[in-house]
Amino acid sequence: MAQSKEWRQQYYLKNKERIKVRVKKYQSEHKEWVNKKSREWNKKNPEKVRAIQKIYGERNKAEISARRKKFYAQNRERLLLRDTGYRIKSGLKLKKEVLSYYGKGKCQCCICGMDNLDCLSLDHINNNGADHRKTLKYMSIYRFLKRQSFPNGYQTLCMNCQWIKKAEHQQQRRIPSRL
Repeated sequence: MAQSKEWRQQYYLKNKERIKVRVKKYQSEHKEWVNKKSREWNKKNPEKVRAIQKIYGERNKAEISARRKKFYAQNRERLLLRDTGYRIKSGLKLKKEVLSYYGKGKCQCCICGMDNLDCLSLDHINNNGADHRKTLKYMSIYRFLKRQSFPNGYQTLCMNCQWIKKAEHQQQRRIPSRL
């Protein structure tokens, strides 16, 4: 058995180009069957496929990078539209999820019950929103709250109720209480 393996290796090395041409010709003539078998093997051996892809990626970084840059340059507009659409959809989904949580299980204002998503926003119950925004820096408040498992201290309000709350808060600060 060992001799036949050695013989096959020697034969392959001597006839490498001829074998490659023959294999390419066979694969081009039986493309559907070869693709079907390849897909079946990939499904049966996902770990091996990942290992092969990892090795290929490590060995061909420059080539892969050049291919990606070329593809991006050729498809830039389409990719930007796709990514923008995805960001808008995922952002709206996250906003609905957070506003629903803080709107007592519904995506509506906690005071008046308005449910128009365009008018709803998040309110800091303790009026410390400006300080909180400074600590967030670049992160969205909705993403922050979801990552923190929805902490207390927030509520869903419509913009009218936000303005009313702000006006009441400012009036309380201006008028000193007399005892």
